[in-house]
Amino acid sequence: MKPNLAPLTYVAYEGAARLYIRPHLGSKRLDNLTARDVREWLTTLAGTCQCRAQGKDSKRRPERQRCCALGQCCEKYPSGRLVQIARDTRRAALSHAVVE
Repeated sequence: MKPNLAPLTYVAYEGAARLYIRPHLGSKRLDNLTARDVREWLTTLAGTCQCRAQGKDSKRRPERQRCCALGQCCEKYPSGRLVQIARDTRRAALSHAVVE
């Protein structure tokens, strides 16, 4: 999809696909993907601490860990805009897959 997108749009779509879509929906076959799967993904995405989901704190050196790796959730939930970008990215990717 890169040739048809503005450069910053491509960057946003790539990040959303890598960080939010692929970890949850990446293992599902397209012919087995249901509306329920997508609804569950959106609900899970909106209510999951992204520091914990992406392992950001656990990747730090032990002396620099400060929240989720220590069992104290920092509650860094994605914003409404980020959820919207992830949803738009998913829609664009599925539309592209249907065309292909």
